[in-house]
Amino acid sequence: MSDCLQRLNHYLGYTDYTVAEIASGLGYEYQSYFSRFFKKYAGITPSVLQFNY
Repeated sequence: MSDCLQRLNHYLGYTDYTVAEIASGLGYEYQSYFSRFFKKYAGITPSVLQFNY
């Protein structure tokens, strides 16, 4: 699981992809489900993480 989170952190912090584009690219049909999954394992929402980079 940590490898997956590291890749997600990379996409969120070092690319210009939106959270919706990342979620879609990873096969999530709904951005909200992706965001809940990410927050459960990372402790922070993807948009907050992306904003802080």
